[in-house]
Amino acid sequence: MEINYLQMLRDNPTKWGTDNMTIQPLSESAISSLEYIYNGGQPFPIALKELLFLAGNYCYVLDYGIEETREELQEYIRESLEENNKQMLHPFFAIDAYNGNDQFLFVYLNQGEDPAVYEALFYKDTNWFYMISPKLSTYISSLIERTKQGRNPF
Repeated sequence: MEINYLQMLRDNPTKWGTDNMTIQPLSESAISSLEYIYNGGQPFPIALKELLFLAGNYCYVLDYGIEETREELQEYIRESLEENNKQMLHPFFAIDAYNGNDQFLFVYLNQGEDPAVYEALFYKDTNWFYMISPKLSTYISSLIERTKQGRNPF
């Protein structure tokens, strides 16, 4: 797969200053399966596909919560949305879960090739999600820069 948006992740596969934290890819067939399940068979935004292709099994700047696979994470988030009486009006894909899995980051699947990143907070009743970055590629690059500075990406 050609990498157009996440060159910084491609070029920095290992967390700065460590040897044991290297991104781990997801196969193209696994990505296609996720597209089928979570986007009705339509392709994911290109930047999201690149993220999954490069680091869908492990990414040192994202936390996948307690779930073992991307699919388990998606199911957990969807179940939690239902349990908390929250709805998403557009197709989405969770890219990060943290803080005891009561917060998560996601992208909408219908916002172009390099979609915005949103944070959602299950415990809030109003304004429970908001944009934290206008582009997925910008967000991932900023987290990589933080690790290069010796800071925690989270």
